[in-house]
Amino acid sequence: MSISLLISATLAGSGFLAMPTPQERAPGDTLWIAFQPATGASAAGHAATLGVQLGIEEAQQTGSMLGRPVALAPAAGGAAGGSGSASAVIGGSGAEECETLLAAAERGTALVLNLGCGADSLRSARHAMLFHVGASDSLHGRAPPGASLWLPDLDRYGAAQLNERFTARFGEPMTGPAWAGWMAVKIALEASLRARSTDPAALAAALLAPGMRFDGHKGRALSFRRADHQLVQPLYAAGSAGDIEEVAP
Repeated sequence: MSISLLISATLAGSGFLAMPTPQERAPGDTLWIAFQPATGASAAGHAATLGVQLGIEEAQQTGSMLGRPVALAPAAGGAAGGSGSASAVIGGSGAEECETLLAAAERGTALVLNLGCGADSLRSARHAMLFHVGASDSLHGRAPPGASLWLPDLDRYGAAQLNERFTARFGEPMTGPAWAGWMAVKIALEASLRARSTDPAALAAALLAPGMRFDGHKGRALSFRRADHQLVQPLYAAGSAGDIEEVAP
């Protein structure tokens, strides 16, 4: 099954709200998040899809308690269509999606959270609405081979609980792309709560606000670097003795 069919099937059966017409929407009420899945089948795209799904499910629970409903918008309404129906667009699981994400960011109609486009050329403050949850090519180049944003063996700082929730939900381990998808949804919700708004520009400003930090269960507070909008965080690699090495950002 292709990734696009997979997300359609998994999200259709998980109780997500249907996308309303502009006339039906209450301004500023619901945080609509669009996910641009990878074209074609890939392990990274599959994992990112599941990570986003878990993120949406958990954000809906948190948002309902805190007065910020969360719902998944059609990808075409956010990343591809540019209609402004989504406050945030998540994607970048494959190379073909990178240009689409950049175009969405340049339109400025949504906050864009990049999962897997590693090009350093994308990382610039001139792209005001583009933020990077996935690591850059330069960071991967300095890390040991095989280093990842996440490992299913992580167990400290709440990582074990996150891994358990993911495995219980989908029957497979959480990998780097899955963590990035989950984290991107969490970031979008927390930005909306901080800004007290669903306006995309307000979300982007909140991500760079002094003191804005995120808990990604990595043992340190994560934040976006103002110079290039990169989420500063460690990578992980399996050590020679079977332990886990943390690669400093």
